[in-house]
Amino acid sequence: MPWPAILSPSDFAFMISYLRRVFVESWLGRVAAIVIFLAFIGWGIGDVVNYMGTETDVVAKIGNGQVGSADLAQALQAELPNITKQMGVSDPSQIPPALRQQIAYQILQRLVGQEEVQEAAHRQGIAVPDSAVRDEVFSLPYFKGANGQFDRTVLNARLSEHNLTEQRFLNIIRDDLTSRTLLQPVAQGASASTTMANRLSAYGLQTRTVDLVRIPFTAQATPTTPDDAVLRRFYANHLWMFRAPEYRHARLVVLSPATVAGSITVDDKDIKRVYDEQRSRYDIPETRDIQVITLQDEAAAKSIATLWGSGADWATVQNAAKNGAAVDMPGTRASGIPSEILSKAIFAAPLSAVQGPLKTEAGWTVFRVNKITPPTTHLLKRPNKIFCSNTVQQKLPALSVSGAANCRIQLQVAV
Repeated sequence: MPWPAILSPSDFAFMISYLRRVFVESWLGRVAAIVIFLAFIGWGIGDVVNYMGTETDVVAKIGNGQVGSADLAQALQAELPNITKQMGVSDPSQIPPALRQQIAYQILQRLVGQEEVQEAAHRQGIAVPDSAVRDEVFSLPYFKGANGQFDRTVLNARLSEHNLTEQRFLNIIRDDLTSRTLLQPVAQGASASTTMANRLSAYGLQTRTVDLVRIPFTAQATPTTPDDAVLRRFYANHLWMFRAPEYRHARLVVLSPATVAGSITVDDKDIKRVYDEQRSRYDIPETRDIQVITLQDEAAAKSIATLWGSGADWATVQNAAKNGAAVDMPGTRASGIPSEILSKAIFAAPLSAVQGPLKTEAGWTVFRVNKITPPTTHLLKRPNKIFCSNTVQQKLPALSVSGAANCRIQLQVAV
């Protein structure tokens, strides 16, 4: 292979010799080799230290707290004897793997719940002093001696039986006091009803003792045919099984507004009378959608009228008239305006034109008509069905008595 033109074989050999003298035969090369060696050692030790850390031993993390695998294993080992006894097996190894996994999930859920309570207590600033932990330990009857007082020897023996260190035990007592401090006020503020308490008591506490007798059908002899005396006694004791209730055929007439209204004839005079009485319900006068601004100063009212007439919208006009009263009145009748002067002016004004200032009883008024709805008048023949129905409803109380009497006579004749 030919050498590049920029580097001859002699130059390349000289460069290799120079690097060997600098990095191998000199102190600079030895220091560089030691630094590289220490760097590789540091990287390897870092991986080992990280692997040996507590993060790989954590099952669940809740805020600043965590549930370790040792805590889960210890809780599971403490729970397995009770579960084994409930299942009726002699050894925990006889528990199916699926059920064992479900038990582990339930215990983990309980531990996570306890850590959540601890985290909530820390957020609330709840701290249990050492004196409270000491008083709680001294008050437990489990650690008292023969004289009824706290015995250190008994405590050490109990902790040894359960494979607990003293610091671990004190942490458990501290966490329990913290949980009770947070949860007891909530529990004491709630009460269960009598029905709920009875159901929970019946489900979890009450038991039943049942005596069963199993009699196979094949072990029973075929009964003989009963004689007449047995049949008569059975008939006398079960008369209801051989009797039918009494039935009757009847004709019924139902009187109601819906059934009676069809037989009532209404003449034109009654329709005219109802129409005249209820004319205001069907004849709607002219209505207008108006916007009104009332001010006490004529100059201010003129300024508002000029601003409004120049094309300003309603919101701008309202802001400009802060010292006055601005009212939006859709669908207004002439009778709905309290001022007679203003009412006449509004219903004489053209559409979409700013009017005023107008002197009224309340001050100087500027207004605009945004919509005009013409009056609606119903002719007598148009609401004929409505008036007929109303007239029939008025006549029903008077006709119901006579109608009931006629129906009673017809029923008597039919019977």
